[in-house]
Amino acid sequence: MKRLTTLAGAAVVLVLCGGVSATVLHVPGEYGTIQEGIDTAVDGDTVLVADGTYTGDGNRDIDFSGKAIVVMSENGPELTTVDCEGDSLDPHRGFFFGTGETSASVLQGFTITNGWESGGGILCWQSSPTIFGNTFIANATDFRGGGILCQNASPVIAGNVFTGNSAMASGGRGGGIHCSSGASPAIVGNEILANTAAYGGGISTNNASVAVLGNTMLGNTAEFEGGAIYCKGSTMSVTNCILRGDSAGIGYEISMADGSALVVRYSDLEGGAGAIYVPPGCVLHWGVGNIDEDPMFVLAEMGDYRLIWDSPCVDTGHPDSLDPDSTRSDMGAHYFDQEDYVTLYLTPMNTEVAPGGTLEVTYTAINRWSFPVTYWALSEAILPNTHTRTVMGPDRYTLWPHAWGQQLITHEVPLIAEPGLYQYRARIGVPPNTLYDIDTFRLWVVEP
Repeated sequence: MKRLTTLAGAAVVLVLCGGVSATVLHVPGEYGTIQEGIDTAVDGDTVLVADGTYTGDGNRDIDFSGKAIVVMSENGPELTTVDCEGDSLDPHRGFFFGTGETSASVLQGFTITNGWESGGGILCWQSSPTIFGNTFIANATDFRGGGILCQNASPVIAGNVFTGNSAMASGGRGGGIHCSSGASPAIVGNEILANTAAYGGGISTNNASVAVLGNTMLGNTAEFEGGAIYCKGSTMSVTNCILRGDSAGIGYEISMADGSALVVRYSDLEGGAGAIYVPPGCVLHWGVGNIDEDPMFVLAEMGDYRLIWDSPCVDTGHPDSLDPDSTRSDMGAHYFDQEDYVTLYLTPMNTEVAPGGTLEVTYTAINRWSFPVTYWALSEAILPNTHTRTVMGPDRYTLWPHAWGQQLITHEVPLIAEPGLYQYRARIGVPPNTLYDIDTFRLWVVEP
């Protein structure tokens, strides 16, 4: 699915594109494990990891060893997984940064799962890497940082998804991310969803200075304090964020402790300032631009947290920050692209289907013009052999002025469909020369 991040996340993309070396080391084509690729690489190289699930020694507890390299998947986290296979008796994590890595050390495009360790997905210690476009799911710890642990570290954590990570021992901190011991990370443009901890289901801090910018935080839970965020002995700024549906034992989205100082501005916080626990000795600066309104996601029940045009989070972020379309920044992890006045979103109801089965897709179309728009929609499947087949259209539709609508479309998958990875693509416009928008997602056709 087309996913769009905040300006800061897009800036990371530009850095990556500009820094990719001509020397590319292929895993597993040339090197059997991710660690072997890293061990061979020198500063400026790229370790490119093919689709697949990577397990065992050399594909967990992976150490960047201080190298200024890019380690990235070929086709994104949906297709490339580091499975740590850790548990309480045999703990492992995904990656380790602990040799002074800088922002030129980049990790991009992996699903990291089943880590069991402090920093089950990643441990950053005295380092400042760039962690971009990854998915952290079902990593756990009894102590600190189910997804990521930052100790005296200053990483950029941008454009990632954290879901189902946990730190649930009696003193567990930071189901998604924990920052401590002088850490100063930038946490930018992430989805932080349904993580759990004793303190700070989404993010927790202890003696840190943290910038939280343009994140969507939903459904995180804490047994004691800080459903979304637990800020202890730290300074933190929360800007352009959406925090809703997070819960804790004492009932606050954000909890403060031990002399913390917190700034919240231009954010959509359920419950407003009343959702923040501010004990004596802590300082809350409730800045300008905050709201408490339904953010109007495209289809939240299916995990599509992009924004509808009518959303109160569109163009209401910090006025000094811009989205990639050069408009005022939006709140949350995904901005509404205003480069055209007709927008298409695709939300798959299922991304795995057998031959003879049914694929369901919700189409969301938005018209921002002040007059009706007639357009044609064409949907195609790109097969594993790269051939393209039309699956619907071109069909004619009309949207009323300043209107949007949703429609569930079903497709019967042919019995002769070849198992494998497909791309579903839809375009809307006026033939032959006008293209309003395009959206895509990937799906698997599996053996019946």
